[in-house]
Amino acid sequence: MIRNFTTSGFSAELAGGVLGNATYRQNLIASIVNLTTSRGFGGVSLDLEFIPPARRNDFNSFLQELKGQLGQLILNVNVHAKAADLPTNRIVGAYDYAAIGNIVDLMAVMTIDYGYPGGPPDPISPIQWVEQVINYAITQVSPQKLLIAMSLYGYDKVVATNVTKGLSVLAAQNQAISVREPIQFDYTAKSPWYRYWISTVEHVVWFEDIRSYIEKYKLIDIHQLVG
Repeated sequence: MIRNFTTSGFSAELAGGVLGNATYRQNLIASIVNLTTSRGFGGVSLDLEFIPPARRNDFNSFLQELKGQLGQLILNVNVHAKAADLPTNRIVGAYDYAAIGNIVDLMAVMTIDYGYPGGPPDPISPIQWVEQVINYAITQVSPQKLLIAMSLYGYDKVVATNVTKGLSVLAAQNQAISVREPIQFDYTAKSPWYRYWISTVEHVVWFEDIRSYIEKYKLIDIHQLVG
């Protein structure tokens, strides 16, 4: 997987700087194609996040040029989730679903972080939002090219400050046992959660489990997505 990830996290500056420069773009394409073919891979997956919206057309050009050189090898692209086109939004603005869908072999919509780090204690991937995202995506891209990416983690948030700690699914479940709190299931979001206190500090934990995954797999079947 090719990512614009640095020691500080996903870098919008790195993505924008490379995509906005034709020479850098071509160098990256050559490197990706060389890596993919020399290792005998069946294709490549791109996870370029927080691309500056101004680089939207450059990102499309990059994908077109990369796919042209990959030929029959598979090109998969991960994109942030959205339920409408928001070209100036700093998170999703660079992703032109229709254009991307016309170029790539597979497009994985990351239906994650509805409840995001630093934000209020909301579910990570509520089912009604996931369906809204899918309903929009299938108007732009063939379902036979579409996948949804699911979160394999949870967030523990301090309610008063929204300070967030990430947890694996297993760690979230084990913590509920440790703090002696029953895991609840929100039947609107179709997501598990629980509340606990450390002294006077209230925490809320949202995560995913087999029940919430099953609900999302149902949407994959209903909309006949690839996966």
